[in-house]
Amino acid sequence: MRDEDLTMKTRLVKLLYDKGEAWDYELVEEIKRVSGKNTEYWTWVIRYWVMELENSNIFKSIEADIDDGSHFAKDKVLYKVKMTKLGKERIESLL
Repeated sequence: MRDEDLTMKTRLVKLLYDKGEAWDYELVEEIKRVSGKNTEYWTWVIRYWVMELENSNIFKSIEADIDDGSHFAKDKVLYKVKMTKLGKERIESLL
């Protein structure tokens, strides 16, 4: 299946699958870039999806840091995430 045919959330999962691990702001920026959804609204929707996927055991946080204001907003928590075994199984079954 072509990336262009995937939903935004599925593209988010595939992006992390391809990268191995990434900071949430890296994932958000890439999904916004490829989807053309560049508003502040989509920044927070995509960031919410990252948290939702973590709570669903698809992603796992491996590191945290405090935003200096250059990514989302000063003093927001940034998360570095990777795929879980379940997440890898799910995306491999979709593709």
